[in-house]
Amino acid sequence: MEKKIKAVQLKKRIAVENIKSLERFQAEYSTEDAKQIPEALEDLEKHKEGFFAAVSKLEELDDSDTMIEACIMERIDIEERCRKLKSFLREHQPKEEGSLNETTDNYSVTWAALLKRYDNSRLLIREYYRKLHYLPGVQSVCVDKLTHLVDEFTRFVNGLVKLKEPVDSWDTPLSNMLLMKLDRETLLAWEKHSVHFTKDKYKDVIAFVQDRIQILKSTNNFVSDQSASGIKVAGIHRHAVQRRFVANVAASCPTSAVSSGSIQQPKCPLECAEDHPLRSCPVFIGKEVQHRRDVVSSKRLCWNCLSSTHQVRACKSDYSCRTCRERHHTLLHHTPPRTVTMAAHSDDDKVFLETANVQVKDDYGNIFEARALLDSGSMSNFISDEFARKLLTSCNKVNVAVSGIGNAVQQMKGSIVATVQSKTQSFATEMAFLVLETPSAHIPTSPTDISSWKMPDVALADTNFNLPGHIDIVIGGDTFWELHTGRKRSIGRGKPWLVETHFGWVVSGNTQHSSSGPRVCHLATHDIPLEEILQRFWESETIAEDPVLSVEEDACEKHYSSTTVRNSAGRGI
Repeated sequence: MEKKIKAVQLKKRIAVENIKSLERFQAEYSTEDAKQIPEALEDLEKHKEGFFAAVSKLEELDDSDTMIEACIMERIDIEERCRKLKSFLREHQPKEEGSLNETTDNYSVTWAALLKRYDNSRLLIREYYRKLHYLPGVQSVCVDKLTHLVDEFTRFVNGLVKLKEPVDSWDTPLSNMLLMKLDRETLLAWEKHSVHFTKDKYKDVIAFVQDRIQILKSTNNFVSDQSASGIKVAGIHRHAVQRRFVANVAASCPTSAVSSGSIQQPKCPLECAEDHPLRSCPVFIGKEVQHRRDVVSSKRLCWNCLSSTHQVRACKSDYSCRTCRERHHTLLHHTPPRTVTMAAHSDDDKVFLETANVQVKDDYGNIFEARALLDSGSMSNFISDEFARKLLTSCNKVNVAVSGIGNAVQQMKGSIVATVQSKTQSFATEMAFLVLETPSAHIPTSPTDISSWKMPDVALADTNFNLPGHIDIVIGGDTFWELHTGRKRSIGRGKPWLVETHFGWVVSGNTQHSSSGPRVCHLATHDIPLEEILQRFWESETIAEDPVLSVEEDACEKHYSSTTVRNSAGRGI
């Protein structure tokens, strides 16, 4: 990381020194230097862009408060200095009075600069593709944000089409790139719509999202018209009536029995200015899961429906958590990180998984060595968080749930695209990886003595295949079979096989055991902390100190307690 920071700081320093050189040109300027001003203006823009690009990269590599504050001050300083320089250079640009050469010369310089910047199709294609990756995703249903996303995505794709890129054959990358930027509800609607499709096609995804935008717009307009002018049914105009908040109603009381005022919807427990239920409160939704749980606990609300009139043991709602189906609200669902590993072995029986030493190249051409696990059972490619931080590659935000052994679920928050290449052969391929803290346990789990094995003279992809080692990336089934040539060789009876891949020969298979000793099967999982188990217990068993009443029941109690006269025995007269 320090090397990367030093490299970026060097680029920033070079840009600053070049700007200082232009400032010296300004200080020592004479009329004989006027012809250099067009080139000086062009150099000023180039050095300014280089400086701001380096500062942006520094902010990515070091996001500490001190570094951010320093970068802000440097941005302000350079911006002011460049503005003064640009003003001086423009003011002293050579002009020929009474001649049309001025317009012609300015036009030529401007046109040359535009051509230099925008007539490079290779750079334009790279820029369009980068723009597609960095388009902000839509976190919740919002017509305006969804419209902006589709318009910008379509604009960049059309730009690639005009540059004669084979977009028609990019259905999988384009459709998946767009789907990863959609909100959860829109993504769910697409899955229902395309459940019988054999493949995600870009045109189908774009058409579906555009139709959804039209539906959302018309629905919002219809609801707005109803709320503004009331509801009109069969030619009869009726004023809209606010729905009453009902929870845990055992027996409804007649309206006449309640006070003459209508029962209002309860205010937000977080004391927001608007009246809305807690499940729709933007402040509550914006909090972390643990903060939401703390709010529900402190306000003594129902863990299942977030009502303030009862506890979860008395909740009559038919709904439960959509993630785990347990008796709590989905907004309160918490998935603790779990690590599950499984191994079966005896004293002389082991299974070797395919491992290979490969090279990973980032966006800037830097190459890093990594140890890869070739796993045909994985549906995705994974990269460890530690290794991903080494790469100077942009990380895209995703929200993907990955399940493993025992349905252990982990939430993926980022993905990157990098080039994986062989160390010994001329093979390279671009892969998309989900960033995971620990994609695999050490492979193999214990060392194996291979001194008695008769290994053929072949180039092994991992010379230390028999020793436990850290796994940096996992290459899943999507690419697994493309890496194999179909050739294999036997090491000997009771030994694993040598399988040829584009990274070299890998060792795969199990060693047969001959002893009658017992086999041991291990299943290791991260246990749920005792505090969390106790919390689940009191979440479902909390007993209210006061009687649990619905809104109507509470209103009835207040009405009769204020109008009823009681005798000395407490009976109503």
